Amino acid sequence: VQQALALARANLDEARRSVLDLRAAPLEGRTLAAALAVLASETTARQGVAVGFSAIGASRPLPAAVESGLFRVAQEAIRNIVQHAATNAAQMTLTVTPARVTLAVEDAGRGFDPDHVPPQRFGLTGMNERLKLLGGTLTLASAPDQGTRVEATVALA
Repeated sequence: VQQALALARANLDEARRSVLDLRAAPLEGRTLAAALAVLASETTARQGVAVGFSAIGASRPLPAAVESGLFRVAQEAIRNIVQHAATNAAQMTLTVTPARVTLAVEDAGRGFDPDHVPPQRFGLTGMNERLKLLGGTLTLASAPDQGTRVEATVALA
């Protein structure tokens, strides 16, 4: 019974976060690069995880759906680092080329086995589904005690 109650509470918390994320304007009139820089600095200030950010070729305007989707992926990846990685540093890199845009978020934290993610955890599934809607892909590299790297790529036509 206690385990079921804990699972229900965790699912409710996740649902509340998802609803709040949907209501908030993700970029608030900023470019994706500017919004990611703010996310990095706010996470550093509020969560105690020093998040670095760099942008390569990001001066090109991107489709609004791509910017919004990648920002949501970044939010979830950073949230996962804060909650699960047991690290004090992370790095986000946005790379824009004529053919594609790639967002990489990585940490040197405790890592995990991607084949054994508890079914009540929806973050990775949500990131993957969001990218599929954009015609993109999510690549995950992690292992226990080896950190985690999440890479989201969307082709630009």
